[in-house]
Amino acid sequence: MISPLSAHAAAQINPLNLAFLGDTVWEGYVRDRLFLSLQNAPAQVLHHSCVAYVRASSQSDALEAWTNELSEEEEGILRRGRNQKPGHCPRNVLKADYRRATGFEALLGYVYLLGDALRLQHLMTLAFERIQETLGEGEAIQSPPARPAQDPSCAERNSP
Repeated sequence: MISPLSAHAAAQINPLNLAFLGDTVWEGYVRDRLFLSLQNAPAQVLHHSCVAYVRASSQSDALEAWTNELSEEEEGILRRGRNQKPGHCPRNVLKADYRRATGFEALLGYVYLLGDALRLQHLMTLAFERIQETLGEGEAIQSPPARPAQDPSCAERNSP
């Protein structure tokens, strides 16, 4: 854990850097929650379930859970993160979702830097439960996609 910063010092950090940190914090939380509930599931199922929670569209949807929950200061950090112009937007992701997800991650990074573990836990729990509702019961635990047939030239190289 990083030594806590003052709210003023944390607010001075570039929102994309806050999002970089928030992405790690969020994924770690999701992995912990999924592991505790699915510890006997195959690793591939854990991975695909995790992806469902950390993708930009899910993070964008999770912002609804924070309606009327954020302070003015937190709203400002969220807005600054959302309004940043990232260098690229991944394929198959709506630009609006990507920007909202950047705000989501920036706020988590900010609260993490403040060292307010209870507030961070509260926000992440709200977001996780919102995503769980959005995914629908049972859909959060996804089967991995079917593997494509192996290219015959690869099979020859990989055989003993």
